[in-house]
Amino acid sequence: MTTRDIGSLHRSTIKELAADLQSPIEVVEQLYQNELRMLETHARIRVYLPLIVRRKVRDALRERQATIKAD
Repeated sequence: MTTRDIGSLHRSTIKELAADLQSPIEVVEQLYQNELRMLETHARIRVYLPLIVRRKVRDALRERQATIKAD
């Protein structure tokens, strides 16, 4: 799955996260798609998925950045 395969809301969220956290879009896209796939299988209310996935990806990227800075 690529950003072309997912909805425009997801695409814009991926681009925004990459810009905000100064991370490569490919890394953000991979994290986002993985989280989305995992959550979609269990989601009963899908309207909240973009918000939840966004938060999880942002947290993961911040943790990665903190780890890199600590090394």
